[in-house]
Amino acid sequence: MEWDLDIQSVGIEELKDNEFSVAQNGPNPFQGRTDIIFNSPKPGKVGFEVMDLSGRVLRSEVLRAAAGRNTLTFDAT
Repeated sequence: MEWDLDIQSVGIEELKDNEFSVAQNGPNPFQGRTDIIFNSPKPGKVGFEVMDLSGRVLRSEVLRAAAGRNTLTFDAT
């Protein structure tokens, strides 16, 4: 049996410097706390929401993002 695989990339997508992007949280899955890394092209306000599977908002806040890489530690305890 012969297989042809065309793999463009493996792993988590890189953050893009010139646009807003979010990386995979880690650890995933998590218990208690996890870090969410995101990139912002410029400083400003960012909305952050956590929802359950039915779409109900469990937590909502506005964060101040710096230009570049930002880390949000989410504590679910």
